Amino acid sequence: MSALKSNPWAGLSSYQDPKYTDNPLKFSGREDDIYDLTRMVMNNIFVTLYGKSGIGKTSLLNAGVFPSLRDAGFLPVSVRLNIEAADCSFQQCIITRLENLVREGVTIKTVNIVEMPSDESAQDYLWAYFARTRFIAKDGKTAKDTRTDAQKKSLLSLLRNLKMKYPQASIHSHKDYANKACPSFDATKEYSSI
Repeated sequence: MSALKSNPWAGLSSYQDPKYTDNPLKFSGREDDIYDLTRMVMNNIFVTLYGKSGIGKTSLLNAGVFPSLRDAGFLPVSVRLNIEAADCSFQQCIITRLENLVREGVTIKTVNIVEMPSDESAQDYLWAYFARTRFIAKDGKTAKDTRTDAQKKSLLSLLRNLKMKYPQASIHSHKDYANKACPSFDATKEYSSI
C-alpha cells in the first residue's frame, strides 16, 4: 500500500474511473485525446475506439473520457463483456450493468411504447429496452441536451420552413404541455426569433 501511495501511476494496470475507486491514480499526458474523444462521443450516436492491446484504451476511457463526460452532464457507463464467463446473455449483461450503475442518482422508468421481446436473444431486444426505458434524474426533470450541431441546424431549417408556411403558428415542445423533461431545451425561447 505504501508503494502505491509513493508511486501514483498505474504502470501496466489500467487506470480506473476516479468516481469508483478509493485511490485514484494520477492520469496525465492524454489531454488532447480526452478532449477529442469526449467531443466525438457527445456529437455522435456511435463511436468506436480501437487499437492494439496495452496502449491505454481502457485507461483513456476510465480516467480521462468518463470524468470529462460526467462534467458535461452525461452518465458514462463502462460495460466489459466476457460472454464465455458470463451467466447472462449479451443483452442482459449490458442492461444489468447499466441499471446497477445508474441507480445512484437516476430513476429508471418504463414507457410502454413498444412491446418488449420475451426472448433475450431476439435481435431487437436491446433496441426495445432503450426505446422503453427513460433515465430520469432525481429532480424528475433534468435531461441532457444531446443534439449534435447537425441536428440543431436541421431542426432550425425545418422550423424556418414551417414558419414560412404557417406564419401564425408558435413554436412549443411537448414539455410545455406535460410534466416531462424532454426536450431538454426550451424550444419556445430557443426559436423565438423565427
